[in-house]
Amino acid sequence: MSTDSRRGPSSLAPAALDASIGDIDWTVPPDGARRRRFPAPSGDLAVIEVGDPTHPRVVLVPGVTGSKEDFTLMLPLLVDAGYFVQSFDLAGQYESHAAGADATYSSELFIGDLIAFLEAGAPAHLLGYSFAGTLAQLVTVRRPELVRSLALLTAPRASGTSSRA
Repeated sequence: MSTDSRRGPSSLAPAALDASIGDIDWTVPPDGARRRRFPAPSGDLAVIEVGDPTHPRVVLVPGVTGSKEDFTLMLPLLVDAGYFVQSFDLAGQYESHAAGADATYSSELFIGDLIAFLEAGAPAHLLGYSFAGTLAQLVTVRRPELVRSLALLTAPRASGTSSRA
């Protein structure tokens, strides 16, 4: 049995819960979402944001093979909880495919973009997904004043390591 804090206990298996979501057109943003471009050091990055910009800020950073659309289902939940939520494609991803094209994709390139994005707004609750969890940790250590809290979603244990039994 799983627990969903919004609905109470659920007896549905994870596969059934996934199936209950149905088909989603990931190219269509949630209601009220705004799309824009952010001029990052690597180039223009595609951004999606939703909620009231005067509310506490949450920044969701996708993993290396993902995009801002990875968070489509989370955005409305976080807005309903009282947050202003932003996500952006990393350089080279989906609608930011041209950013960084003249550079070597490296941790430093992605870290520079994330720092610039965070500097452009209020300190944020930062979530890094997968590879971006490593980036988020490094940014938090370098620039703690930009980060109100840090959440890691399926992030590696440490940069340059793999899981070992």
